[in-house]
Order: sequence, then structure tokens, then C-alpha cells
Amino acid sequence: MERLPPENIVETLKKALPFGGVIERPLVFSREKFEIKSISIENDQLIMTVDELITAHEDARHLVIQLNYRRLNFFLKNSDFTINGHLITAKIPSEAKAIYQRPTIRYQLDFENHPTIISRTERRGGQHEHQTYVQDISETGLALLMQKSEEGEELKAHDHLWIKSIGLKSLASPLFAKVVYTRIMEFNGKKYLKAGLRLEKTLEEELLNDIIKSSISTLVA
Repeated sequence: MERLPPENIVETLKKALPFGGVIERPLVFSREKFEIKSISIENDQLIMTVDELITAHEDARHLVIQLNYRRLNFFLKNSDFTINGHLITAKIPSEAKAIYQRPTIRYQLDFENHPTIISRTERRGGQHEHQTYVQDISETGLALLMQKSEEGEELKAHDHLWIKSIGLKSLASPLFAKVVYTRIMEFNGKKYLKAGLRLEKTLEEELLNDIIKSSISTLVA
């Protein structure tokens, strides 16, 4: 994570708007969580709509905003926002943190056309092979989607993987990668576990170009 320069916060917030996130409100003995249904910037204010009715609470001291884009996060003191039902109107934060910006272009793929075989090693004993899908890819990493397993054999942060194929292309040598994060995502009514991977070695240009021939859009991080 890095602390964003104050002059970059608004620009980063604008990039984060389409990807949503969650709001957490710590209380004395619990922690409430609300999904952000919509978020916008209007008249130098942050306007957020949440999925549940949120009311004032005497134990609440601040809100924690966690956005999906670059895991952008910041705090809002009680004096920084107002609540009106499902609507939160807040000041633009003066401090925020986010994961480091990607140094390379990321390509989003039609993931259902890119089934990928991985082998999980070194964690929780033994080796386990999984059928997954590549959602996006860059020279240094990729995001995998897999449907949740009833047996609990899902990927977890810090798992080590060997990637044996991407799409219909079997790799001459498996790619070694580490899981950086996981979260639940929903596409077309189906829930998937999304895992962000960091590759041990930069992806060869020829292989990357071959994979992204079918890419449908390019995302600039």
C-alpha cells in the first residue's frame, strides 16, 4: 500500500467510481458493513448510496471507506459526512491509501473463453489442481476466477501456484505465481472467487500477445 499524494486523491477517486466498494462503521462491540450501490463526485463532495438504511449511532466515531479500485481506502470522521437514509454525503478525503499503481497495461479478457489449469502447492498440504478462468492479464500478473468449491478447496492469499495453461494454450513451462488477494465477485448471476496473482517472472511478449488477441477491452490502472 502507498499513501497517495494529496493532489492525486481526486483523480484516483474518479477512476474508482465505476468499481464500487464497501463502507464499514466500527462500533464498540461490533462492526457494521454496507455495500456501496452508487458513488459519485458532485460539487466537490463525495455522494454514496448504500444497500441498507444507515442511521446515526452514538457509538460510531468514523466510517472506513474501502473501494475496489486499487483497494483505495480512507477514513471519514463524523464531522466529515452527513447521513440521510441510504445516502451519505461526505467531504473529499485529504488522506488516502491504495495499492501501488500497475507499471504495465492490464488487458481484460472474455474470461469464459480462457479456461486455465493451475496447480496449488506448498499450502495446507499436498498439491491440488483447479479449473479456473483468466479475467485480466498483464506482463506481471493476472486475475483468476473460479467457482466456489463445496469442499473448501479455494484459493487463499499467499498460496503458491503453477499455471499450466491459459485458454486453449498449454504452456511449455508452467508459470509460478503467488496469490496477492481474493474476493467474491458476481458475473451473470454466478458467484466466483477472484484471485489476484503476481507472476514470479515477466510474461513473455509473444505469449502475452497471443493471449490478448481475443481481449475485449484494455484497462488502464
